Amino acid sequence: MNIAETCIAWNSFVADGTDTTNSSSEVGFGSGSGNVTSSYANVTLIDSSDGSALQICTNGDVYKVAPGLSAADCSPNWLAYTSLLSTTDSFSSNANPSSVVADTGRRLPVLFPEVMAKTNVSRLRLVQSNAIPSKAEYVAFDSFALGRLAVDRLGKQYTAVQCSSLNSTADAGRNEVFLVSDASKGLAVLNADEVVYSISNGYMQNCVAMSLSMAVVT
Repeated sequence: MNIAETCIAWNSFVADGTDTTNSSSEVGFGSGSGNVTSSYANVTLIDSSDGSALQICTNGDVYKVAPGLSAADCSPNWLAYTSLLSTTDSFSSNANPSSVVADTGRRLPVLFPEVMAKTNVSRLRLVQSNAIPSKAEYVAFDSFALGRLAVDRLGKQYTAVQCSSLNSTADAGRNEVFLVSDASKGLAVLNADEVVYSISNGYMQNCVAMSLSMAVVT
């Protein structure tokens, strides 16, 4: 999926405020015309190294949660744009989910470009489309040779990284997720505790890049 198609996915998602969830894995937001509609699939984002899922919590934070664990305030369900489909087409035979552009609560993933430019690191958060902070930028997770990378509307690519918190009692079994523009520099910043009070909101350790894949929820 190229950046122009990703922008179409964002625009059609944000423009339509009606969320109609079908009983199948397809979620349609009715933003098409005639017999064409924008379609979305329920998916999970998986760390290919160990099968852990990226989960979105009610406060908009994203964590990588170990297999077999769950949190009452978090969900692994994301939405992937499937391209424009004829309403007569079946999801399973005709749709190939591509850009992961939101969660099932209609929140959009964002990063903070000014912070990224200064530190090579930004927290990944999800927010409602009508409450995007003025200095935030949308990102989507697209497929590249190195796995699923976050990409913004200018085509800049970012790697998702995970860090374990020293607050092991509160965050046992789930790691914090950040985006970095340069993997080596971003990881060095996080591991060196340079952004404890400005970005990570705590001391991080064992920060590593993730190779993300996508699985359709059936």
